[in-house]
Amino acid sequence: LPLQIGWNLSVETIDAFFERHETPGYKFDIDSKGNVFIVEMGGSEHTSVIALLIHFFTVPNGGIGPNAPIKFGVNSGKKKFFGLLNI
Repeated sequence: LPLQIGWNLSVETIDAFFERHETPGYKFDIDSKGNVFIVEMGGSEHTSVIALLIHFFTVPNGGIGPNAPIKFGVNSGKKKFFGLLNI
């Protein structure tokens, strides 16, 4: 994290999103250009996102683990995750 989820959004669009959707377990940052970032996730939300990302990388990796072309790691602080492509 941070994970950008919105680009160049108006204040009205951002407000409408938060009025329509509950976001417990998430903390957001919005910059002056209308870019929206998730900056923190609660434990269960974080676990769900990590599981989903691992699932997404399983297919392009051909279901292989240790020598997969796309490396995926999670730090112990549970605030950052990343993917690296070995070329």
